[in-house]
Amino acid sequence: MGCGASAAATGSVPADGAVTVDRASLPPQLPRGCGISDWQQRQPTCVRRIQSALASIQQCNDELHACIEVLDEEALRMAAAADARLASGAPPRALEGVPLLVKCNIDLAGSLSTAGTAGLADWRPTSDAAIVAKVLEQGAICVAKTNMPELALGWWGYNKLHGTCHNPLNHGA
Repeated sequence: MGCGASAAATGSVPADGAVTVDRASLPPQLPRGCGISDWQQRQPTCVRRIQSALASIQQCNDELHACIEVLDEEALRMAAAADARLASGAPPRALEGVPLLVKCNIDLAGSLSTAGTAGLADWRPTSDAAIVAKVLEQGAICVAKTNMPELALGWWGYNKLHGTCHNPLNHGA
């Protein structure tokens, strides 16, 4: 299945602005409201979880422009290390092997942190933002940095540095 209208969820925006989505129409690779531990059990290894996330990004990113940098080698290395850690008998951490995408205005050491602006087009911080460090400590694995409007000044996804980001459930939005 592609990333366009064929996978679109039916949604409505009532007068009060609350958005509803028919979860049954979401693509099958997304966890459907289940707990993280249930989802982790259906994906038996961290490497398989990360491979699945990377495959989804590869399938859709040319069309959606959602990710500005895919961290496939690092993510797979971290997933293999997590699997080895678990195989040694270590208890799983709260977010063990959960794929994480980080907006490009939030620092992740060594990855692009452009904030969507040409002035930071090549910026790669040497340390993680505090929130990133906390989720990584709990076992999450960053698979990509995501696109955003320049300097987060807008909601529409237009970005001349990285291309316009499209909503996978509604390309017109």
